[in-house]
Amino acid sequence: MSYTYRTIVPEEWDRRRRYQFLTSAILSRPVGWISTVSAAGVPNLAPLSWFNTVCADLVMVMIAIGRRKGRYKDASANIRETSEFVVNVVTESVAARMVQTGADYPPKVGEFDAVGMTPIPSVQVSPPRVAESPVRGALSSYSMRSPCSFLSYPLSASTWRVASGRPRWTSGLLPP
Repeated sequence: MSYTYRTIVPEEWDRRRRYQFLTSAILSRPVGWISTVSAAGVPNLAPLSWFNTVCADLVMVMIAIGRRKGRYKDASANIRETSEFVVNVVTESVAARMVQTGADYPPKVGEFDAVGMTPIPSVQVSPPRVAESPVRGALSSYSMRSPCSFLSYPLSASTWRVASGRPRWTSGLLPP
């Protein structure tokens, strides 16, 4: 198959348009289900679509947590306070409840109880693990970079080459 390409410059778009472009163009993105605990001891469980592996040499993962209504989300605030989190892998059997944990719960509400998930103690960190998850990784050290509104490990490309004709996976998000 042959494509005709054109140059786009995402920096000319607003933040929402850039987000839509990246999340429709880069597939598949696994969802990380991050459990944290606040300094006050309230457990948090948050789905993150900006999650992936980075390196096998040091077994590194990357998460990026946006802000909500101009403030850090609970997971981000908790990681900043405690430096600990657990990555729980999502399976189809718990996907609906994973989506529910993305609701805007008050900081004093624990998502484990709110959606009926089972917290189990972690071995090396304070945040609980999700019992229903087949794979869980506890992390107690991280590197934080904040060049944008995310807690993340950023990699940047100022210009992308994209096939014209609005390929199916872009969901029509590119300008004509």
